[in-house]
Amino acid sequence: MQVDFVPFGKANWTENEEGSLQFTCQHGDEECVGNIAQSCIIDLLPDQEDIIPMINCMMSSSNPPSLGDECLAMLGHLEVAQSLATCLQGDLGPELLLENGLETKSLDPPLRFVPWMLFNGEFIMEDFQAATVSLKDILCAKYLPNSDKC
Repeated sequence: MQVDFVPFGKANWTENEEGSLQFTCQHGDEECVGNIAQSCIIDLLPDQEDIIPMINCMMSSSNPPSLGDECLAMLGHLEVAQSLATCLQGDLGPELLLENGLETKSLDPPLRFVPWMLFNGEFIMEDFQAATVSLKDILCAKYLPNSDKC
């Protein structure tokens, strides 16, 4: 099973005259910084087995603006800490978030709720509604019926 995280939500962006990007997020600037941090993490950690616990840790942190440093240490990924800092402080982080924004804005039907879930690349209302109650139940019943994880 492949899970693709696309941190963006109900954000928007503008580009100023110098070409730098300015993001506006539904829940404020900290959410935008967190989205950039998650975008960088997804870029830096290529394996889902690493990404999912990392995103979960960042989302459940009592200090999300820590930008993942605590989670990197706790999950044993300190080797990417400097790369994360570089991504956050340079152009790469905003460029990654822009890619997520372009993907999010091109959804059909458009995103109306966060999290917005596609199954095999398509939005299926019945599956989306079931997933908001129990993601595992819908995955096991319809998409992974013979999985040992179910």
